[in-house]
Amino acid sequence: MDWDIIGHETAVRWLQRQIGQARVHHAYLFVGPPGVGRRTLARRFAQALTCLQPPAPGAYCGQCRVCRQIEAGVHPDFHLLEAPGGLKVDAVRAAQQQWNMTPREARYRVALLPEMQHATPAAANALLKTLEEPPEHLVLLLTAAEPEALLPTVVSRCEVVRLRPVPVAALQAALQARGVEPAVAAEAAAWAQGRPGLALRLARGPQARQALAAHWAQVWDLLHQPLAARLAFAEPFKPGQRDEVRAMLEHWLGVWRAVWWAQWAPQHAVAPPAWAERVQTLAQTLSPGQVRAILDDLLQGLENLNRYTSPRLVLGALLVQWPVLPRRA
Repeated sequence: MDWDIIGHETAVRWLQRQIGQARVHHAYLFVGPPGVGRRTLARRFAQALTCLQPPAPGAYCGQCRVCRQIEAGVHPDFHLLEAPGGLKVDAVRAAQQQWNMTPREARYRVALLPEMQHATPAAANALLKTLEEPPEHLVLLLTAAEPEALLPTVVSRCEVVRLRPVPVAALQAALQARGVEPAVAAEAAAWAQGRPGLALRLARGPQARQALAAHWAQVWDLLHQPLAARLAFAEPFKPGQRDEVRAMLEHWLGVWRAVWWAQWAPQHAVAPPAWAERVQTLAQTLSPGQVRAILDDLLQGLENLNRYTSPRLVLGALLVQWPVLPRRA
């Protein structure tokens, strides 16, 4: 079977050749924006590496015990390391003891470490020991939003697999091929801005699409609010709402990425049709430097949330930096 991946054909073919030619490296770093499919591609690679009955070199059957258990995340030769707030050093050290053991059943032990940009410095440094002297049977699969968020010494020891957004038309067609109704597929593809993982989540139900649209609307409303009103917006958020605020900031990033593309590459700009005019207004009103600063602040805000900074403080620090646009009539 193929890898059942939307887009990323070049990356899939390259990884399949790695397996087919027995040139598998000890570590791979999958990078790209959230929702683009980094974790899904890494998991498919893990299945192709360990499948007991591969139908072709670089393929996986999806039906053998190993394939099914890796899909469920429960195979003893597959290690998923993730933790709220980012990977900690104790978890890495405990896993290293298992990584050194010979695989029980598969050809490799495979370790998937998602969102490594959130790992503590101590955890990243501990991982270096394995990256520098990896067991022959171990393959590490790391994901991150961008390589610059990781230690250069970590990145330099990995094969970097960059995942780009998928064209909206291709994404819409892929959703329809999976049984999504055309109108829903069109809406989900437009809101997802070329990110297949996000598009699949949006296509599963109207609630996800409504939540994303509401968060985009918040950006427009807050830009037209005075500073006092923005701080009042941030005030009610409590520490227990960290996940809620994280989802909101990730959706806000989508707005500002759309504005950024509208400024720098209008021919490739991606925005939901209902938002095209607002994105153009923001792109023309704000300077590229202002938009870049907002994007950087949002990424830092997400990092601060992972370090358990108060959601209220994170939101307040972000919103006081946004420009105040003229009140709408």
